[in-house]
Amino acid sequence: MPDPTFDRYAKPDVPYNLLAEESVLASCMVDPQAFGLCQPLKPSDFFGHDHRRIYEAILRLRGRGRGINQITVAHELGAALNEIGLVFLSNIITELPTPVGCEWSAEIVRECAVRRATIDRLGKEVRDVYNGSLPATPETPRRGREP
Repeated sequence: MPDPTFDRYAKPDVPYNLLAEESVLASCMVDPQAFGLCQPLKPSDFFGHDHRRIYEAILRLRGRGRGINQITVAHELGAALNEIGLVFLSNIITELPTPVGCEWSAEIVRECAVRRATIDRLGKEVRDVYNGSLPATPETPRRGREP
């Protein structure tokens, strides 16, 4: 008899780590060297929509050679700050135990982004097989791997 608690159609959790994302953002705002340690992250690596917008503001400031801190990031966010909230921005900074090791948090963010991108790519291939635009052959599942 099948396990009644098992839902074969349930989607597994999407890979992300909001604490790691917040650690990277807060580290960039409190330690001038942290940004260089957290490279090469892209805004799309962040799962949280507000996290992406904060990182985009950090990148814009960095691109113009401006200092990066809570005040400059809040100013750069402009109207988006009303949606994100100054309290949220303050909390991620005050909850950061230390920016030391921010490169490891950045690595977690990167790894989760790569896993999400892989899931998206494979999901597209599965959809293509279902709708007939990608032929279902014995080789299809092995694409990119040795048999």
